[in-house]
Amino acid sequence: MAVLRDRHASRSFHPIQKDPAIMKPITMISAILCISLLLNACGPRSPQDKLEKAGEKAQTGDIDGAVEDALEIKKMDLDEQTWAQATMFLGSLYVQRMEIDAARAQFAELKKRFGVQNPNPMLEQIGQTATINIIQSYAQTNQIEKAMTELMETSATLKNGALFSKTLHMVKGDLLAAEGKTDEAVNTVMEMITQESDPTTILDIMMRAADYHASKGQEEEAAQVYLDYLHVNPNFELDLDLYVLAGINLASIPNPDESIKMKRRNLMEQALARFEEELQGPSSERERLLLGKATALRLLERNTEALDLLTSISQTQSFQPLIRASAMMDIGRHYQGVGQFGKAREYYQKLATDYPDFADRAGYALQMLARQEAELAIRGSATQPT
Repeated sequence: MAVLRDRHASRSFHPIQKDPAIMKPITMISAILCISLLLNACGPRSPQDKLEKAGEKAQTGDIDGAVEDALEIKKMDLDEQTWAQATMFLGSLYVQRMEIDAARAQFAELKKRFGVQNPNPMLEQIGQTATINIIQSYAQTNQIEKAMTELMETSATLKNGALFSKTLHMVKGDLLAAEGKTDEAVNTVMEMITQESDPTTILDIMMRAADYHASKGQEEEAAQVYLDYLHVNPNFELDLDLYVLAGINLASIPNPDESIKMKRRNLMEQALARFEEELQGPSSERERLLLGKATALRLLERNTEALDLLTSISQTQSFQPLIRASAMMDIGRHYQGVGQFGKAREYYQKLATDYPDFADRAGYALQMLARQEAELAIRGSATQPT
């Protein structure tokens, strides 16, 4: 089993990561990340000092002041690297201000100057990041056709085998999904599996494809992405991940009929048997196997056993913090699922306090909990006699 990027934490049993808690619409690179990279790159010379001060303003929320400083810096006599940093920084600040056209103009300057195939690796990365940001800026403003044109024109300039081609291919899948062409989006990213040998990368591609279906409420189709791959590749190294991910998708179907329930139950019984078999012998993956077993138990609605196991995992100090945090999140989800909102809130708040790296994830869970409580309150008031 692998430690995977959790692209949709509510759907997977493996440890939670710092990525967004749900699959978001296409968005541009985080301004905060750009600022952080900028500060790390700053040197002692005057333009870099000014950039560092602008970055500090942005971090304290003074985006307008940072924009003014960045514009002034760009008027200075800058070397290539400093100009690139200032331009990327300014584009990111415009994103913060939701001035997407202005941001795109900055990213376009970077792409024009450095391209996407540059002998200088750092400048090549900047050019490629700028290109992705241009594509995403069009998508963010619902200009999917322009985004696709930018992507295809860029792809046509790349040499055969260029690594950036794979990135663009994945972005193409995102654009098709945003356009509502779900099946085409799924087929587009699944084509990439034939070019990969790393199991984690293959699973990540499948998760992306399944997310396209799930984001449209097509949970059974999402599950089928994993099951179809298992059917053709029964000896896939991360088969347990596929069983559980498929089971979670099936569990997300509202008002499932008996055939769906049976399908999920059979899958989870198979997965549970495998987890228990793996746990019989020595394994470097024991912590993750226990977490997977707990998820299978939850999906089989053996809630008492699942909760006992999750509690044990969360309290075992010798386990990795990532594993313990994941178990704590799942305990919160359990209580939320059975309507014990106070207990769920308690665990989400404890997660944020005990594991600061996961404060964003815990905060999102608390927001969703509050939304669920509000919706239930509205429904309850609507049924009260006037």
